[in-house]
Amino acid sequence: MAYLAVLRCQEHEERYLAVRSIDRLPDAWDIARGGKWKSRQLVLVVTRHHPDAQVTYVGLADRGEWKGTHQGDLVVTGLTRVDGPVRVAEIKAALPDYAARYFDQQGEVKPKPGDVILAALVALRPSLREVIARLLEPRQPIEVRGPVAHLVRQVRDACGLAMQMTGLPRDPLENWRVPDDLSGQRGSFVDSLPPTRALERDLLKWDQGRFPGWFGIDSHDVVWRQYGKGDQRLLICDVDTKRDEVAMGVDLIYYHEDRRSFILVQYKAMEATGSDWAYRPSDDRHITKEIKRMRVVDEKCLAAGRQGDDYRLTAAPCWVKLCRSGSTVPRTDEPIRGMYLTRAYFERLKDDPQTSCRGPKGGVTFSYATVPRYLDNTTFAQLVADGWIGSAGTGTELIGEQVHASREGNRQPMVAVASGETPKGHRIKERMSGR
Repeated sequence: MAYLAVLRCQEHEERYLAVRSIDRLPDAWDIARGGKWKSRQLVLVVTRHHPDAQVTYVGLADRGEWKGTHQGDLVVTGLTRVDGPVRVAEIKAALPDYAARYFDQQGEVKPKPGDVILAALVALRPSLREVIARLLEPRQPIEVRGPVAHLVRQVRDACGLAMQMTGLPRDPLENWRVPDDLSGQRGSFVDSLPPTRALERDLLKWDQGRFPGWFGIDSHDVVWRQYGKGDQRLLICDVDTKRDEVAMGVDLIYYHEDRRSFILVQYKAMEATGSDWAYRPSDDRHITKEIKRMRVVDEKCLAAGRQGDDYRLTAAPCWVKLCRSGSTVPRTDEPIRGMYLTRAYFERLKDDPQTSCRGPKGGVTFSYATVPRYLDNTTFAQLVADGWIGSAGTGTELIGEQVHASREGNRQPMVAVASGETPKGHRIKERMSGR
């Protein structure tokens, strides 16, 4: 099944295409569009007006500089001219009414009518079968080598997790600009994410109002990206863009300012061991100090709780993500698979003499076979997004402390600041649909 969409060209867009041969078109054609669009969908480009409308090109469409307003950017790639444009009236004549009506509008086509439309189009132009197959070939993941590239995997995942915890789509990850040499990347992963059209004064307002004292450096040197949808905003900051040495791991420091809620996720890599994945604390000389730091943070947040704070399943903010290591970075928006454990649960499994993670010789191994319970990506992100976990009533001073502690501990601090809530109507719809 392929996601399908119909794009109806405006007059100035038709002129743009008409004066260029397909070979001279840029790799990415950016246009402004409203309506519903998915990431990486096959698009039928319709030119001319009724009654002479015709499908002239096929390509792939992705949301570009996504900002959740009525007009957003659409990026069309792989644009290929149809060998003998097909009149829309001819296609509609071969379709049932429920599929034909999609040519009277633009935007995404539902899966069933999409399959019917593609079948009819290929029947009318058999040469399109090979073109469509080429366009829909899965994008190969990016090979990573060396400690810098492996760190990028975790940083990328932290960015996606921040988007997901805010209730925003992760699709900006699909438009990450891949560096020529990932193993020798300098600068910031965040700098390679697609930019947004946030006005500079808006970014400065966020900076001046929320960041003083957090970074310990000129905050205008911090690399950031801002994403939004309706009243929701997410600002992702990469603090250490000029680090001289490779960080040992990643800390995601997430703060939802409307709830005054703070989450710290510390990444630890699991290595493949046969059919399972394993993390062994005995191989990690930093873990004892890091857990002690996280315990202090948890205790501070719990002690700061006040009557009337929002209810939490747990108000201790520190979590460990045991994530699978790997040699590739996906080109899709998929997260790294792994296990989320509260700091207290992680510490219990690590230190309890009777823990299920302790082997017959006394060694401790965290794996899918030994960890009795954990949260996966979806469950963890949803609990944060709904306000079920995270500190309550936390002051922003603690965020700055954790940024500095991460840097001193030779970890890569990623800071994400969210504001605004998912609209109530959208939350009700999600709950009724069982999501």
